[in-house]
Amino acid sequence: MTATIMSGANFILHACGILGSYQSMSFQKFIADEEICGMLRHMLKPIEVTEERLDLDTIRSVGIGNEYLTHPDTLAHCRTEFYQTNVMSRDDYTTWQGKGGKNLPDHLLEIYEKRLQVYEKPDIAPDIQRDLERYIQLKSR
Repeated sequence: MTATIMSGANFILHACGILGSYQSMSFQKFIADEEICGMLRHMLKPIEVTEERLDLDTIRSVGIGNEYLTHPDTLAHCRTEFYQTNVMSRDDYTTWQGKGGKNLPDHLLEIYEKRLQVYEKPDIAPDIQRDLERYIQLKSR
């Protein structure tokens, strides 16, 4: 998917939980694909070049041969520049085990089940609903 997005594609069918060359799909994989797409979108976001982002005053104040890692401005930017995952665990092994040690498929299933619990069906015109149900019946034969 990385190569596809870096090539400029903005509509990727295989990023929808698709498995087995479109023979099946998985809701858990759909959620994982959402996460991967979010990571890639963040990774490919253009670098913002502004006076504020360049922060020449900080460069001058730190000076040659010193470090920026502990500078307050660096710490502030570190809070906003990383992709904060909703699916993957960033905990070390001991902490992850302490939180139940849930593996990825189980965690994805839990997210899926939570989404189903809060899902609200949108209003659909009765004739469209009827046509959709007919279509599903025809395709499931």
